[in-house]
Amino acid sequence: AFRQQDVERYSVPEKPFVYIFNNMKCVVGPMKRGPGNPSSKPRDHPILKSDRPAHVNLLCLVRDAAAKLPGGVGTRPDVCLLLRDSAFIVETVTDQVVSAKVSNALDRLQSELDPCVRFDPDQKLWLYLHR
Repeated sequence: AFRQQDVERYSVPEKPFVYIFNNMKCVVGPMKRGPGNPSSKPRDHPILKSDRPAHVNLLCLVRDAAAKLPGGVGTRPDVCLLLRDSAFIVETVTDQVVSAKVSNALDRLQSELDPCVRFDPDQKLWLYLHR
């Protein structure tokens, strides 16, 4: 459901984007850095497709997946499931690898100066904060 929307979203990454699914809208902010040099190649990544735009990285895809959580709340497996809907994820990568990469990315997003996610240890849930 999100694959075509991902292509649209990352074709103009410097602007906010509205994902639409199940009659719900999810607004995500622009990427912190723009599209960069259109002729540059993306860095190799074990779970990202090599033919993606160079500015698409795991951190921005995980941030968008967290933004798509229903009500902005969910578990790490929920984020993993939403991430797998991305047009830029290698379909054959194992769930264990995706889970490990998402765990690392969520931790990194949580430790940013203006974090977009926070883990609630009491409920064991991830909360998306930029709603």
